[in-house]
Amino acid sequence: MTTDDAVAELRRQLDPAKVLTDEAVRHGLSRDRSQWVQPELAAVVVKPADESDVVTTLKVAHHYRLPVIPRGAGSGLSGGTVGLNEAIVLDVTEMASVIELDPRGKWATVQPGVITADLDRQAAEHGLMFAPDPASTELSTIGGNIAANAGGLRCVKYGNTRDSVLSLKVVLATGEKLTLGSKTKKDVAGLDLMSLFVGSEGTLGVITEATVRLVPRPAQRRMLLAVCRTWEEVEALAVTASAMPQTPSMVELIDHGGLQNRSEELKAPLGLEDTGRAVALIESDSPYAEQDVAEYRRELTAAGLSDLRLLSDQEREAALRLRRGKAAEGKGDAQILDTSRLWWLGEDMTVPAPYLARFLREAETIAAEAGVRISMVAHVGDGNLHPALTIPKEEVSSEQTASEMLNQTADRLVRIALSLGGSVTGEHGVGVLKKEWLPMMLGEESLRIQHSIKEIFDPHGIMNPGRGY
Repeated sequence: MTTDDAVAELRRQLDPAKVLTDEAVRHGLSRDRSQWVQPELAAVVVKPADESDVVTTLKVAHHYRLPVIPRGAGSGLSGGTVGLNEAIVLDVTEMASVIELDPRGKWATVQPGVITADLDRQAAEHGLMFAPDPASTELSTIGGNIAANAGGLRCVKYGNTRDSVLSLKVVLATGEKLTLGSKTKKDVAGLDLMSLFVGSEGTLGVITEATVRLVPRPAQRRMLLAVCRTWEEVEALAVTASAMPQTPSMVELIDHGGLQNRSEELKAPLGLEDTGRAVALIESDSPYAEQDVAEYRRELTAAGLSDLRLLSDQEREAALRLRRGKAAEGKGDAQILDTSRLWWLGEDMTVPAPYLARFLREAETIAAEAGVRISMVAHVGDGNLHPALTIPKEEVSSEQTASEMLNQTADRLVRIALSLGGSVTGEHGVGVLKKEWLPMMLGEESLRIQHSIKEIFDPHGIMNPGRGY
């Protein structure tokens, strides 16, 4: 049995227009947004229109023992959807319907290809909000968010995507269908297989439908801007914010290096002159937001922060664009990831709040020793850090040398995070880039158990092989 035989069978059982072998299409859909992961060229792309197409594709793949790479928008940063030779890329972006949005029950049932921001906009028409808020919200899909257990700016209050998933429909590698979870807040029937699929990065099966929780859309939001003069002030801010009686909806950080990478267009509306080590944004979206931020100010002042400013609504919008690196018209700031002049590696890790200052100091030292520049944005309220490691191409012309320098620096940073009780990833997922650190974090026995679980759902190991664990 050959790959050509499998492609012919897919064309026989599916609408041939859904089975694509054009090299340019395969090349484009064999990549994600990760750096330093060299994709292989997938054999074929299948674009299912519904669950039955997914079932058919997986039955064929199971029969012919072909790898299957489930794929949404390809916005991942860890290499979780890059191509493999002889693989089927299952591109679910055409399964993009909001099947039901129930304002009374506060849920929405959607297909996996629905764009995150599109669902949130539909929810807004009913005074509701989809809480997960990844930086790629205008690009990422609900299915991809669930597969990676994605996070975002509002995680400190609302949690990662898992906290917003009520139920799933999934198709296993054999073509079998499962319905997991329910529309109720309380459901303790049997083992929680639904949570097992959230964050499984396409290694257990394909999500074909999800019912997700919606929350009341905030009527008001108030934001403080804090200038942190030292890493100790950053740590004090994170620790203090986590102890607030009224949990902030956002506690974000951009360090001095990150601000330097932003354009003047993004910085000017906030009049940032002296930014110290970092600028933090602390927001409340509760009905008592005005009182909350007054309390935040008092607590942060008591913790030693002195440069605090309440932002107007217009300044708040500017601050969010600055944090996201997005211009007013929604375009990305080219200076952030200018790969024409920089070698770049973006990281994702977590560190407990009481150890943030130690980590940030050591990260600076490590980068300096390696000859690598480091800047930082962070969901600092939950200790989720995103170091950006860069090397100007005018200083290092060799891609191989730059790759070694960046990856060795990242390795040292991850090892420090783990030594402090943190994690190798807070929201990007493991994919390919993080696999080498999993034995260090989880231990060989835990990984053995995870592989055994995968074998139950995927006996031939065809679902996104080599990714996640």
